[in-house]
Amino acid sequence: MRKAFSTIGIILLACLIIATYYDLPIDQALFRPDNGLSYFFEYFAAIVEGTVIMIGSGLVFWTISFSETKQVVMVISGLVYVLWSLVGIYWIQQYFEWWGIAYGVLAVIVIAYLVRKIPVHLAQRYRLAGIGIVLTTFFAMMVVEGVKPIFGRVRFRSMQEDFDLFSRWYQINGDKYLSVVPEMDEIKSFPSGHSMWAGSTLSLTFLATVHPKWQAHEKTVFLGLICYAVILMFSRMMQGAHFLSDVTMGFGVAFIFFVFFRYVVVQRSLDKLTIENKK
Repeated sequence: MRKAFSTIGIILLACLIIATYYDLPIDQALFRPDNGLSYFFEYFAAIVEGTVIMIGSGLVFWTISFSETKQVVMVISGLVYVLWSLVGIYWIQQYFEWWGIAYGVLAVIVIAYLVRKIPVHLAQRYRLAGIGIVLTTFFAMMVVEGVKPIFGRVRFRSMQEDFDLFSRWYQINGDKYLSVVPEMDEIKSFPSGHSMWAGSTLSLTFLATVHPKWQAHEKTVFLGLICYAVILMFSRMMQGAHFLSDVTMGFGVAFIFFVFFRYVVVQRSLDKLTIENKK
């Protein structure tokens, strides 16, 4: 996996360098307003990210042995479960309204049921996967959503009448262009939130990482999720919602947290757990 991670990192760096000089012409070439592919992945990505968040929070809480776990751990895990599950439902609801809430509630119930079916000897392993998923999604979301208002970059689709509104990805604009766009969301181009969602989805590979029989298929799962991410990022540029640098940085932020928590939290704890079980 280290070779795959290094390759992705090199590709992301190359894309950012290219985007620094050719962001605008790339979007001009790709822009296809109102295309079905973009709209499908815009909404589909919300379901995927929301579900990933609920899977992570469900694994953190429902893998606990309630009779053997300290009360303080149960309380903290319970808070993480409730709050982060609500965040997952919220993101889906933003795109599907009441249907999103109905789906979210059903998903929470189904996930809880399936997690409680996990064999006792694998419960701790899956809890590590849940912790990794929660940490990856939380920190990636906080960083991307936190810096969007600072950079204040105008989306490509909102500058069709005036390309002087274009700014480089590293330029900080704040609310400079707020008066010339229809709504606040149109100055939140950088970094891409949907691409951050795609990068966070890579944390699903933790489910393979922690399962002894699935570890051999971890790379296959990873490559499948990378393909999904590439299509999603491409669709966001086609829609004019983002530039190449936006999707590169959005995905890159999540990718960094994914790799960090894989080695520092999931893999390290998994190795320690394996050693303890051998004693």
